[in-house]
Order: sequence, then structure tokens, then C-alpha cells
Amino acid sequence: MIRRLFPLAVLVACSPSPKADQAPPAEAAALAHTTLDGATASAGVAVAFVCDDSTQVYALFRTDAAGKPEVALAINDDRLYLPQLVSASGARYGDSSTTFWNKGDDAEFTRGAKQTSCHVLK
Repeated sequence: MIRRLFPLAVLVACSPSPKADQAPPAEAAALAHTTLDGATASAGVAVAFVCDDSTQVYALFRTDAAGKPEVALAINDDRLYLPQLVSASGARYGDSSTTFWNKGDDAEFTRGAKQTSCHVLK
């Protein structure tokens, strides 16, 4: 049996959407259907990351119901919605306890005192 593999959507810091021939991972795409504050947020760019500590992070880069940039993260059964923060390079999202900063195919994920480097799953 031959299985056809679809490449993952690769987020490029300056590119708002994946190429037409790329399919997002199912876990990240499922985030597009979640709600935030009772209103469905717009779909965005779905990307799967694997971190150095073996954590898998599914990220959906999108705008929230109010039109502000955010990242929706799926990590196991947890769902996090982080607003975009000011960054001199790349895209940084976070709140008081969590930061997700990505640039190209790499990201730094900090949750509490735990920090790990992540890379686009290929």
C-alpha cells in the first residue's frame, strides 16, 4: 500500500499563508474551528512543531474575533490562545506565564520556568 504524504505548511515570518500545495496537520487545522470569547476566529496558517524536549506543538497563526493577531496552540489536551507581542525579529506571542516566539522554521516556547527550542515538523 502506497501512502501519499502531504508536506506541512511552513511558516515564513513574512508570509501570511501557506502555499496552495501544502496541507496543514490535522491537529493544527482543527484549531481553526475553535472559538474564542464565543465568536469563531478566522482561520490562519497551521504549523506543527516538535521541540527539543519531545513536546509537539500545533500552532495556528490567525486573527482573533476582534481582528488582532494571535496564535492558538494545541499541546496534548491543552489549548492556549496568545496575543501577538512587540518583537524586533520574528513573531512573538505571549501572556504573563507563556511565550511562543517564532522566526522561520524555529521557535522558542516558554511555559512557566520551562523553556525549549522547537522546529517545524517535516
